[in-house]
Amino acid sequence: MLNRFFGLGLLFALVLFDPAAAQLTIQLGGSDGDMKAMLAAQGYDRIDVADRGLSSTTFHACRGADRFQFKVYWDGRISTPIRIGGCRTFVTAADVNRMLLSQGYERINLEEQDQGWVAVACASGSRVRIDISQFGDLSQPRALGPCQNELAPTDISALLERQGYDRMEFTNRRPPRYVVEACLQAERFELVVDRFGNIAQRRRIGGCDAPVNPYDLPGFLADRGLDRAKVIDARPPRYRAEACRGRDRVELVVSRYGRILDEVRIGRCPPPVSADELSAIMARQGYSNISIADNGADGYIASACLKDRRNELIVTRFGEVLKERELGRCTSLTIEEVLRSLARDGWRGTTAYVEGCRQGRRLRLQLNEFGEEIGRERLGRC
Repeated sequence: MLNRFFGLGLLFALVLFDPAAAQLTIQLGGSDGDMKAMLAAQGYDRIDVADRGLSSTTFHACRGADRFQFKVYWDGRISTPIRIGGCRTFVTAADVNRMLLSQGYERINLEEQDQGWVAVACASGSRVRIDISQFGDLSQPRALGPCQNELAPTDISALLERQGYDRMEFTNRRPPRYVVEACLQAERFELVVDRFGNIAQRRRIGGCDAPVNPYDLPGFLADRGLDRAKVIDARPPRYRAEACRGRDRVELVVSRYGRILDEVRIGRCPPPVSADELSAIMARQGYSNISIADNGADGYIASACLKDRRNELIVTRFGEVLKERELGRCTSLTIEEVLRSLARDGWRGTTAYVEGCRQGRRLRLQLNEFGEEIGRERLGRC
């Protein structure tokens, strides 16, 4: 019965509508920062965003000696990595120590920096300073003076570190006695140390901040003027995070005690977008039949077609996609399919109206739940 109406170019309206059928269960997914954290946990480093789309982000990242390109989708899927080149491997403190020993250095003290190490060591009776990159490149040694039996500040720092002290600051670096302020767990002390490393005096001068839980970093950074923070690498002793400082997106290196050790601008942070602006952005990305609903403080729920599939996207107020899921096909259901679907949901006595042109006349047909014509009204000429 219904098939004879399919070619009429119809306007179709249902009398009954079940609002419960429109309710959605939403699970929040991940953003760029979440995906970088996931990749870091899988052993990738030097992670760069090569291209960002609404449903996926293309990354370049290193793992071992290889650099790969791959897409990460908002539901956590990762495409097959494609090798695009090589990466220099990082060296460890143990690698640096072995390297210096093999070149004849002794009494080696290493201090970790943001991008490598500083070594103070003795060679041929001279104390020298050497900067070492994270890839093991050694700078030209810089002479600091004779290498005597008494300990230098770097030696004192290494000695105190082995005793459990950290966050050391010298207030007097001139022998025969050094004065150092340092933390031991939650207490801060002033230490007077002789030139052979013996602690001659120790005086408590205050407390020390407890280590920052990396998962508390977003709130910690918000107190310092940084918002939309995401922890990229939560492995101590240093954490990496991305955040917005005004309109600038920055990458941060944060000590385990909350000190910002390094900050690099890596791009721009998007401003808030309206529902109309989000709809225009999605249209430029190839979406059609776009519907945007406000999701309160969290942002928007967008429903749209991409090719022949309908998708639902959870989008922040800054235009960042948190989650995308497929809802089904995007082509419209036939009248028969709609009525059958309502019948499966328990609807009875459903009435549908169809308008169309036939033989120069515009008609409105009334159909029952079985698709049978139960009424007809002439509206005029076509």
